[in-house]
Amino acid sequence: MKKTFKKVIALVMATALVATSAFSISSIGEDNWDEVYAEVVAYYEEDPQFLLMQEFSPDGAAQYLIDETQKRIDISQTSKRTRATTSTTAYVTFSNVQQSTTWYCGYASALMAIDGMGYKANVAGTTNAAKQTTLRNLNPWSDYGDGAFVSELVADLNYYIPSSGKQYGFYAAATMSINTFKSKVYTSLQYNRAPILHASTTNLPYYGDVTLDHYIAISSIDQQYSTVVLRDPHYNGAYFGNHTVNVPDALSTISSESGSNGRYLICY
Repeated sequence: MKKTFKKVIALVMATALVATSAFSISSIGEDNWDEVYAEVVAYYEEDPQFLLMQEFSPDGAAQYLIDETQKRIDISQTSKRTRATTSTTAYVTFSNVQQSTTWYCGYASALMAIDGMGYKANVAGTTNAAKQTTLRNLNPWSDYGDGAFVSELVADLNYYIPSSGKQYGFYAAATMSINTFKSKVYTSLQYNRAPILHASTTNLPYYGDVTLDHYIAISSIDQQYSTVVLRDPHYNGAYFGNHTVNVPDALSTISSESGSNGRYLICY
């Protein structure tokens, strides 16, 4: 992933952020829908990645807010999970994918997550390299810069999920607490949605002193021992593959400790 964008996002939100009238939400029926929706709008209305999504896909941005609202309601109403190994451990099974170019780490990570959901065969291409290119060309963000954007990857991931399925989201992580991070990762894995770190490698032990902007998938978490397994798509074999790291080290790749306040956790 390259460190710089080709241009600076400079968008102004309209008075009405998005018009939801084009989408059917009448079937949801929760009494607190409007309140939760307002909270979601407030969370995203100045988020650079959401503004980018709104620029390239206004309808997609509007639907994203609706999906995020429903997600918050669903999570608050039920503790039922679809995949768990123990009370403290959750995982998703998928094959490692090595990025096919020096800046395809996002698409390789997304392909691993799509594999974990069981939809890899739906991505056009007969090789992992070809499938990464398919993801690269799936959305109009690809003409904007070389590396993948966070909201672009979320749109790519959700493209392969049925509309009634558990949709991915992106969450600013500058001040995310360890407990919030663990909860989001754990819940996402239980729904077969492998989280992806929009990372800086600064604080990852296996990178030593090498600092890169990078995307890395997570395949499991053990809350008892406070560890996660990272599935790194790096083109260099020294970093590629499975790495068990402590939760604080994983969080530090996307929190303010990474040296940036603009990083995200991609997950359910």
